[in-house]
Amino acid sequence: MLKLQIISTTFPAGHKLWVARDPQGISQWSAGSERHRAMGQPLPGDEVYQRLSVLQARGPLGSLARLAAALGSQGIAPGPGLGDPGHILAAGLGILQEAVAGRIVFQDRLMSLLRDEGLWPLEAARLLDYASYHGLVEQLPGISRLSWGALRCNRCGGQNVVFEPCPVCRRRECPLCTDCLTLGASRGCRILVSAPFSGKAFSGEADFTLAYQLTPAQVRAAAQLEEFWQSPSQRTLVWAACGAGKTEVTYPLMRRALREGHQVLFAVPRQDVVRELAERFRSAFTGVEIAVHYGGQPWQAQGQLVIATTHQVLHFYQRFGLAILDEVDAFPYHGSEMLRFGLIRALGPKGKLVEMSATPNPVPRKGTAVTIPVRHHGYPLPEPEFVKSRSGEIPPAILKLIEESPHQWIVFVPTVAACEELAAALREKLREKVAACHSRHPQRHEEIKAFRYGEKRIIVATAVLERGVTFPGVQVVVVDADHPVFSRSALVQMAGRVGRTADHPSGTVVLCGTRKNGAIKGAQAMIKQLNQEGAELGLLKGEGYA
Repeated sequence: MLKLQIISTTFPAGHKLWVARDPQGISQWSAGSERHRAMGQPLPGDEVYQRLSVLQARGPLGSLARLAAALGSQGIAPGPGLGDPGHILAAGLGILQEAVAGRIVFQDRLMSLLRDEGLWPLEAARLLDYASYHGLVEQLPGISRLSWGALRCNRCGGQNVVFEPCPVCRRRECPLCTDCLTLGASRGCRILVSAPFSGKAFSGEADFTLAYQLTPAQVRAAAQLEEFWQSPSQRTLVWAACGAGKTEVTYPLMRRALREGHQVLFAVPRQDVVRELAERFRSAFTGVEIAVHYGGQPWQAQGQLVIATTHQVLHFYQRFGLAILDEVDAFPYHGSEMLRFGLIRALGPKGKLVEMSATPNPVPRKGTAVTIPVRHHGYPLPEPEFVKSRSGEIPPAILKLIEESPHQWIVFVPTVAACEELAAALREKLREKVAACHSRHPQRHEEIKAFRYGEKRIIVATAVLERGVTFPGVQVVVVDADHPVFSRSALVQMAGRVGRTADHPSGTVVLCGTRKNGAIKGAQAMIKQLNQEGAELGLLKGEGYA
């Protein structure tokens, strides 16, 4: 592990304190008029930056002699030459700046990248020192020790930090962030390197084409987003009905931002959605490079239009002029201060944020959000009916409806145990094949496939099917809809499985429960509100609306 050392540098215009990896290499690139002294001993990153912050908080240093006496000071003997310093800078500086621009990256990743480009580790360390000294990059320890005794992760902003023996710095107690551990260890001894994005403005003529026309509701929303772009507002919300096509509504806005030279981020919760969007965007957009970021992908992928999972947003720093966050209500972003911290940090100083959701919380007041209240076919959203029932049971009338109906049915239940039990009960009662789908089912994908191709008419499922799937003509029953696991958002998403296609624009949604609780009332009210707005705007078809 490279320890760091506080360096005191004097020059004709003044004095500065900074941190270096290789003090002996400073003489190879510094100006002749500068004088450098090492202050104190080399320390792990969190310790050296804590000491530096204390020194900087004292204000003007009145006497370097007193500082030197307090810390210990020594001149720096030149280290071994490693070739022409100018060549090292010419070879590595551009690579370093491109790699770190608009990103926040652990030093070891950069060292590995520079090694792959032909630089020796000591050359890479000197290159990073040069960039840090001249303000080309910023650097911080993975964990900072704050003045009031708290600890904070500089990657995710979290404060859930534990002390553990460290295999890197060999300390018995090294701070480790537990909030972002799934992205790799953020430790006090690891150094984060970052720089705001300052690349050349994108000069290409980004454009997009669609194989279909946007609906009137989508055209209206797209125009509102372009108005937002021209306004002083920094943030807006797109509230779209399930299946209303909110992604396409952002295309004109993304094109505009790209043509004006901005980097654009489109963030979604899940890897499978990132891969799907990458294909869609590459088919739709021309004249723009698209980068894809999710776990396991190369971290340094370049592109003006970036598609990423919400967790990968933590690797960006002051980069994007426009960020679009889809499914803002969904796990893992919903309720995560860590991911919100990362998203805000990823925006440039004047960057704008568009959040999109089918189930915003709280429900926006009329006129305060961009809305897409109508699906592409123009028919109203199926409104859920509440039917009182005993816990764990489907009311006889609804069971008879399922039995006599020619349609496929999704029966949502709150738990894995309920899924298995109800699926078995329906197989016995209806004398037909019934699929079961939950997170622990070893053949979950096969069950979904059998349902999709009509091999099974009924599927009993937990919330794993609440979003991201379309089954033409499907009907929905939610058993124990008043169970605490079912939020208003979840119930709206489940109801949103019905009526998604032009061939089957309507259908039945039944919410069964012992009582009509707040989540059920909220879901009914949210869907009704969108239908009312669609009717007021003259966007709905069908009886009573045309």
